[in-house]
Amino acid sequence: MKKKLIGLLLTMLCVVSLAACGGGNSEGGNDGSNNTPTGNTSSGYTFEYKGVSVSVDTDIETILDKLGEPSSVFEDPSCAGQGTDFVYRYSGVDIYTSPSKDCDKAISTILIISDEVETPEGITIGSTQEDVEAAYGTDYSNNNGMLTYEKGGMHLGILIKGGVVDSIQYTSTALN
Repeated sequence: MKKKLIGLLLTMLCVVSLAACGGGNSEGGNDGSNNTPTGNTSSGYTFEYKGVSVSVDTDIETILDKLGEPSSVFEDPSCAGQGTDFVYRYSGVDIYTSPSKDCDKAISTILIISDEVETPEGITIGSTQEDVEAAYGTDYSNNNGMLTYEKGGMHLGILIKGGVVDSIQYTSTALN
């Protein structure tokens, strides 16, 4: 199980890194669509962790104190060459940040990595595809088992393997 989790995490880190390096504009990747990373409000899907609302395209600095001390923080120079990317690891969830034109640590991805954490709609790793469709509907794109919902300038990606949820990620569309 640990090897599978480590493999999944490494794969997701690579995907996020590649997505952050590709596309975007020369001003830090904000697509200009009212997803200002200065506040913590979102018209897209919002993740709740320890009673704290966490949304992509918002400044993590506004919620770090509320989330408490992460178990680890990983940092790497941004592949766009405009600052530093960070990964904040908490119990069951990783929060990725990247520099944007509006702040140094805009949340780019929220990755649920444990069945101990669920979405506000009650979906967790191990939920069935039927559970996902009951919670979020059937208006999604399906690319090799990755059910992608889009709302308010963000994506909610739910990977289905063997009929059950294998991973859940909230991702900014500014990375596209």
